[in-house]
Amino acid sequence: MKNYILILMLPLFLSACGGGGGDTGTGSTTETDSVNTISETQNTGGSENTGSSENSDPIEILPGGDAPPGMSEFISRMYKYGKMWGSYLQTESDAKLRIYQAYYDSARTFYQIAKFTGQNTPWIGYAKTARDVIANDYYIPNNYKPAGWWLFSHGLEMDWRVSNNANSLTDVLMLHNNLAGIAPKTEKWNRQMYSRPVAYNLENHMVAERLGQARVVEEVEFLVSMALGHIKAWTTGEYIDVNPDDQHVQAFMTGLTASALIEYYERSVILGNPDTRIPKAIKVLADWLWKNMWVADVGGTAGAWNDKGGTGYGAFRFRHGKTNASPNPAPMVAQMIVPMYGFLYKHNCDAVYRAKADLIFEGGVALVTHFSKGKFFNQQHRTVFTYLDWRKEGIKAGCK
Repeated sequence: MKNYILILMLPLFLSACGGGGGDTGTGSTTETDSVNTISETQNTGGSENTGSSENSDPIEILPGGDAPPGMSEFISRMYKYGKMWGSYLQTESDAKLRIYQAYYDSARTFYQIAKFTGQNTPWIGYAKTARDVIANDYYIPNNYKPAGWWLFSHGLEMDWRVSNNANSLTDVLMLHNNLAGIAPKTEKWNRQMYSRPVAYNLENHMVAERLGQARVVEEVEFLVSMALGHIKAWTTGEYIDVNPDDQHVQAFMTGLTASALIEYYERSVILGNPDTRIPKAIKVLADWLWKNMWVADVGGTAGAWNDKGGTGYGAFRFRHGKTNASPNPAPMVAQMIVPMYGFLYKHNCDAVYRAKADLIFEGGVALVTHFSKGKFFNQQHRTVFTYLDWRKEGIKAGCK
């Protein structure tokens, strides 16, 4: 095992098909198919820290002997593909193609790389470009009413805090003001098929609150209730969804919901009123996923993974359900799921969850060796930083 904990990054994509089934918003972007937030003590914009220039790859930071397995390979690919997709955003002249590669909040990814590597060059430049792509090429032309699966405000928040870009603050507030009532209080929003827009809406509320907006109490409570209801449906099979084909679990969608609820929970702790329902629900979800969807030894090759074994690495199945279950594991989305296990390790000080998180992370690294689309790169990196943070915090707290 390496003698250092090393660190990372991300960019993305989007395609044509009705993703999310009826997600709200007027944006025209369609697709096929949480939460490393900046400290709240940084509550005003600041000038860009010009710090260190680019160092040799990969940078080694956080001395210690407890890096998760696969970290060295993870870092190496982060640099390679991060630079590839960041450069793409800066050189592509077609706005639609730029948007296509900025899906899943590439601005958030690049700002996180800069933070974790201590290198502003080239990551801050990539982040600023990514911010301009999503805001100027998509949000503004669509009057800040994006499709429900395209609501990404973390990168805008980071741009405001790190680069003091007042436009990004405006963007966040416009998204919040337009979307505060986006989820009408009707039964359909409790269906699991709407889990993604519900999760993203909840995250958008948390970002807006950190930037000074008053809580829309009724809306936040409604979103939290719906997200908890989605977890209940996934883990009990008690679906509200009418169509049998919608009565299923997609592992990466559970990761999005878990990250949103954890972000909400951590803010409730800061505000002095911890919502104790959240850690319990996350544990139920993580345990259910491990029992029902984890494949300990994935077989096959990239693009044709199976559950027959042979690689020695694990991943979650893509989908579990009565009518459209898939036995195929999906290592490409592993790092969207791993944060909930890192959270449980830190929160419960339970080494079982650290061990599971490390297996998820290691499998995602070992089985995903290249990123042919920006979406894939961003999916693997958008919230993996929280797993690394919580893992480190658990170790420092003495959790074994």
